[in-house]
Amino acid sequence: MAILAVLSNAYADLYRAKVAGTAGVPVESLAEDFAYRGREFRLRYAARDCSRLSLQVLRDSLEILARADLTLKSSKMDKSTVLEQTAARLILTAKMGTGSGTKG
Repeated sequence: MAILAVLSNAYADLYRAKVAGTAGVPVESLAEDFAYRGREFRLRYAARDCSRLSLQVLRDSLEILARADLTLKSSKMDKSTVLEQTAARLILTAKMGTGSGTKG
């Protein structure tokens, strides 16, 4: 669960930075809106890193992570298997650029 939480937070940072950048909102303003006090560097790095990813890929990735969270909390499936499948789907989604890794 802790690994999934860290991944989810990182993708949320990327998504927030991407949406803000698309809307022309400075990262500093975003840091205030989402209480990043003392951790603004996370948004600066996310703004830099999200340039390679489309907004749709980030949305699809967050969906993959949400599904994994639900699976971990509601099934007896092996946690390592869920995390491995989630990582593979995230990689495939980013590589394909269209969210192709979100099914299944």
